[in-house]
Amino acid sequence: MSAPVAERREESKLSLILASVGRDAEARRFLDSLAAQDTQDLELIVVDQNPDDRLVDLLAPVAARFPVRHLRLPERGVSRARNRGLALARGDLLCFPDDDCLYPPGLLRAVVDFLANARTAEGRPWDAVVGRILDLDHDRNALPYCGHDRAGELDLKGAYALGLTPALFCRAAAVAGHRFDESLGPGAGTRWRSGEDIDYLMRLVAAGGRVFYNPALIVRHPSPHAVYGLRTLLAREFHCGRANGLVTGRLLGAAALGAEALPNLWYVLLNLGLGRFKDAACIGIYSIGLALGQLDRLRKVIT
Repeated sequence: MSAPVAERREESKLSLILASVGRDAEARRFLDSLAAQDTQDLELIVVDQNPDDRLVDLLAPVAARFPVRHLRLPERGVSRARNRGLALARGDLLCFPDDDCLYPPGLLRAVVDFLANARTAEGRPWDAVVGRILDLDHDRNALPYCGHDRAGELDLKGAYALGLTPALFCRAAAVAGHRFDESLGPGAGTRWRSGEDIDYLMRLVAAGGRVFYNPALIVRHPSPHAVYGLRTLLAREFHCGRANGLVTGRLLGAAALGAEALPNLWYVLLNLGLGRFKDAACIGIYSIGLALGQLDRLRKVIT
């Protein structure tokens, strides 16, 4: 499915909300990729949750290219940080890069052009576009089973499958007042240490937002399978599953568990058969977390 395109329109300023903690080399890599973009009509809002000044020297060079707002936030939580950034954003377009991702050359220009020109079948602008997240060094999905080549509008299930925040670009007017759930995501201090991204996008779609998946818009991101050891990776997958179970349970009900139970079982068996024991373990532990997240959702309904 391709997006209808109208005449070219003027580009608008992008507001990039960057929550960062515990990373400096990765943040430098992202800032270098940002400075190399062929549009500099943007503002960078850095919500700094570090206890030190590691970002100060990194931000000075890019501040000469475009406005940089450096906000200190001692409280942890990526959702909390992004909400603080949203309150300060002045651009017509919003995006939420991770501090360890990078933007390939030309990405922001392509995003601006798409949201300026592409239209739904009814002739209205898209409220947001989601790109594809590939590994830093290889042309493959950074996260297994997340991303494909088929462009098209996202429904709730599509938003769940593809709603990764670093590749989400929104029209500010379409998401006015739409905030991240601060009980979700890394640093939230709850049992749901993920899921803030799919929750944000799924609630936008549920409220009538029109979101297009465009796999030609590429964001690069390290693959967790390459970065973390097995023990850490399994813990991440469990917490991701638990948060996603809660979020999808709230928005899709029990159908969310059924929609994933059989595919996940198949993926576990497939990876075991191929000798990919690490992948099989990750999918299995994710599925356990998913089921527990569904139970968390039921407990919330009951109480």
